[in-house]
Amino acid sequence: MENKQIVNLALLTAIAAGLHIFESFLPKPFPFFRIGLANIVVLLLIVEKRYSAALVVLLGKTVAGGIISGLLFSPTTLISVSGGILAVIAMIVAQKSRVFSLIGISICGAVGHNIGQLLIVRYTLIKSAAVYNLLPYLLLLGLAMGFLTGIVVYRIREQYFGNEIYLTLLHK
Repeated sequence: MENKQIVNLALLTAIAAGLHIFESFLPKPFPFFRIGLANIVVLLLIVEKRYSAALVVLLGKTVAGGIISGLLFSPTTLISVSGGILAVIAMIVAQKSRVFSLIGISICGAVGHNIGQLLIVRYTLIKSAAVYNLLPYLLLLGLAMGFLTGIVVYRIREQYFGNEIYLTLLHK
C-alpha cells in the first residue's frame, strides 16, 4: 500500500471516528440508539468498491471511539464491532447483487448492524430469547437510519463526485 493510500485511509478513519464521537454527545431517545453518522464514510467506501478500506475504517472508528469513551474493553465495543462487521458484509452482498440502490444498500447495512448487535447481546450478555422482542423496533430503526444515511451518501456523491478531494480520498 502506498503512503498516499495509507494517509487517505487514516484521514477517512479519523473522519469516521470524529463522527462516531460527536454522535455520542447527541441526546438519545433510547439507551442503545445511535444514528450511525460514521457509517456515512463506510458506505461511501462500499459504493466505491473499497471493501477492505471500509472494514479498516469501521474497526478504526470503533477502537478510537472505545478509547475516547473509556469503553474499549467493554461489551459495548464487542457489540459495536460485531454489528459493524455484519453491516459491512450485508452492504457488500447487497451491492454485488446489483438489486439494491445506494439507499437499499445502506438500509441492508443498518439492518445488518442491528441484527449483529442483537445476536451478540443474545449469546453473550442476555441468554434469553426474550431479547428478540426488540427485533421489530431495531428493524424499524435500521430502516429509518439506513434510509437517512443512504440519502446523505447519495447527496455527497451527487454533489462531490468528480471533485478532486472526493476522488483522492475514496478512490484507489
